Amino acid sequence: QTGRDPVKPGLPDLTTHPHYIRKDGNSLIVTVYNIGNAPSGPFSVKILSPEGHDLATACVESLPGSQDFVPKKRKIIFPAIPKYKHYTIVIDSDNTVTEIFKENNTVDYDM
Repeated sequence: QTGRDPVKPGLPDLTTHPHYIRKDGNSLIVTVYNIGNAPSGPFSVKILSPEGHDLATACVESLPGSQDFVPKKRKIIFPAIPKYKHYTIVIDSDNTVTEIFKENNTVDYDM
């Protein structure tokens, strides 16, 4: 490394991955992680249809920051989700959380 990392300390970083999303009957279960080192504060998680229509939104009070290099997680269960072959999950859909990296807040999930 030739210089200081420009990432500011003390910010959350919310994310998920298709590996941590699953369909269980009519429910879609999404595990959201905070890989940053600060609490996230409140945020929302939205499920979109293949056409981009809102299917469901969940509000999360906060996820603690990782002070021990272990990402903190929260499992969110979205009941009664219509069956599609493709979903888009948007974390912090209202863009209220200042994060380290925003590009990992949207994930596509294919069944």
